[in-house]
Amino acid sequence: MRKRLRTIYGMKYNLNIKEFAARLGVSTATVSRAFNTKGRISDKTRQQIIDKAEELGYRANIHARNLSSRR
Repeated sequence: MRKRLRTIYGMKYNLNIKEFAARLGVSTATVSRAFNTKGRISDKTRQQIIDKAEELGYRANIHARNLSSRR
């Protein structure tokens, strides 16, 4: 599956979690909870976030995840 790239002034970039959360009007913690299926989040909100992620082509950055978990 290919990740969609966003463009700013003709330059392509990947959508990060902060930008994705801002577009949805939720916090980065809520997005994280939706993808990790942990924490208190309603099924409705989780499904909305997952649906929007598929629509926008958002995927969590595996390198950032590994750095934050020190793997």
